[in-house]
Amino acid sequence: MLAEIKERALPAHQPDGRLMFHAKPNPLEAQVALLDPDPTGLAQVSALRQMADAARQRYGRQPSGALPRGHRPLRVDALPPRITVAETYRLDPDFVPPSPLWAMVGAGGDELSPQGLDVAEEGPGIVVAGPPRSGRSTTLITMARSLIAQQTPILVIAPRRSPLRALEGTPGVLAVLGSELDVEYLRAALNPLDRYVVLVDDAEMLYNAPNSEILERIIVSGRDADHGLILAGSTGDLSSCYSGFIATARKSRCGVLVAVDTPDDGDLFGVRLPCNAGPGPLGRGLLFRSGRAAPIQLAVEENAI
Repeated sequence: MLAEIKERALPAHQPDGRLMFHAKPNPLEAQVALLDPDPTGLAQVSALRQMADAARQRYGRQPSGALPRGHRPLRVDALPPRITVAETYRLDPDFVPPSPLWAMVGAGGDELSPQGLDVAEEGPGIVVAGPPRSGRSTTLITMARSLIAQQTPILVIAPRRSPLRALEGTPGVLAVLGSELDVEYLRAALNPLDRYVVLVDDAEMLYNAPNSEILERIIVSGRDADHGLILAGSTGDLSSCYSGFIATARKSRCGVLVAVDTPDDGDLFGVRLPCNAGPGPLGRGLLFRSGRAAPIQLAVEENAI
């Protein structure tokens, strides 16, 4: 019935491995081809593994240009327990960021490769969320440094103590500001630029703060320009912000959940997570693009613990 084959059209006897295909006017019979003369499942799996090993040895790690990525055997790599920024880029020596506004987050994908978010294509508002001490600021630093490496100026806002304040004085960093938002200063620093990204740590502290409207305007105007905003904050606090720049940034449904506390955390990005979703290994997160989640290992600096 599932294959839309009438019962009277089925043969009276079907030996092991016999298939029936729906076709008009009559269904078709076929026999499964074996990979090994031994028909047992163990022998077939062993033969399949041998084919995969041979393909990997022949094609899996050829020099750059020898075989296009799309023609290589499919690999499904395990996420590493820890990976640095340099190690992430070495996963794919041919990798080129798709745009100057692409911010690297970590390693992921079936065949491990650098993974990130493009502020221009997937923003202009991007959210990095997680519980306290889960690695939100570390992820924000990784994204910031990847933008700087692509000659994209950044401006950092950190209303409380944050590792991002260590970026002050770094070439490519326009300024590192605290909780006071000077609208005229921000306009003078950002308006002359063709492209830039503003990064806000502990964004919930600026929710409904004086002059925070300028942050929302940066996101809105970024829809038709080469700039945007990446904010980080507590999952619970960000989820309860229904207006202002945080709510506007959430509309893209793109960002990073640096650690899953409960399955309800996916609601921040409009995604229903599995009931068994919960905390994973340190540095394990989820990357969200247009409401789709993919596991990722967050990249850290070489000297990070």
